[in-house]
Amino acid sequence: MLKSNRQVLLEDGSRLNPVVGFPTPTGCMAYFVLDEGCYVLYIENTAGVSTKSFWLFPEACKAMRRLPLPSKTKDKETELALRCRDLTCSEAGSKEYLEAASEVSRLLPKGPKEALTQIVEQGPVYDGDLVSKQARDTLASCGLVLRVAAKGSDGWNAANQLGYSVYKQSPV
Repeated sequence: MLKSNRQVLLEDGSRLNPVVGFPTPTGCMAYFVLDEGCYVLYIENTAGVSTKSFWLFPEACKAMRRLPLPSKTKDKETELALRCRDLTCSEAGSKEYLEAASEVSRLLPKGPKEALTQIVEQGPVYDGDLVSKQARDTLASCGLVLRVAAKGSDGWNAANQLGYSVYKQSPV
């Protein structure tokens, strides 16, 4: 992993300061940028212009695991964020994945755990029917639930595979 002293050039001509840069499997460079308390991955093309990536390839996961957590979090949230990151970067079904899912389940506060149970068992769940929108926001920040369109409208919430895995690891 390489610390980066250079700026990331975006398509609109603006520049960002990366936290770290590292080579991709294709030989281009990738960079993590800290944006509003979250790490965002950018991949540079052969012309030197970077675009946001929604794909976390193994080298990006490795780099992300070594990054410090953004500083504006509470201790329990910090631990939860770390375990959610481990879960996201683990291969589904692997021992590491199941351990991370179990740990996320253990660290989830009561409200988000209740919301996750509701969303998995009754989902998709409309915003107005959620036990707590704040709990849903915690789950979304961990990448366990998504906002979706369903039944002809938006405003619905559904669990993704990560959320379902955490739900399955919860004690009954």
